[in-house]
Amino acid sequence: MSEVIVVNNAAESRFEAQVEGETVGWIDYVTGANTIDLTHTEVEPGHEGEGIGSKLVRGVLERLQEEKPALTLVATCPFVKKYVHRHPEFQPLLDPR
Repeated sequence: MSEVIVVNNAAESRFEAQVEGETVGWIDYVTGANTIDLTHTEVEPGHEGEGIGSKLVRGVLERLQEEKPALTLVATCPFVKKYVHRHPEFQPLLDPR
């Protein structure tokens, strides 16, 4: 499979997974004063089972660590929540509430 590129589509309030220029998945988000809530993850049906969702979540979380360390993560999306639970390196991003 080709490389998955993660881009922020701020106009749509979502991070997108792109493969060869095609959007194949996304994570919707809502921002607050000091938070970002990843609310929903979706992968296009023709690309399910290719690991797109996991690569997308990892890419978003790495980006938040690097570019937005002051934002606290709220993981409303069950897929994101489960991913963070399995990858302790991202747990410091979570809202402690």
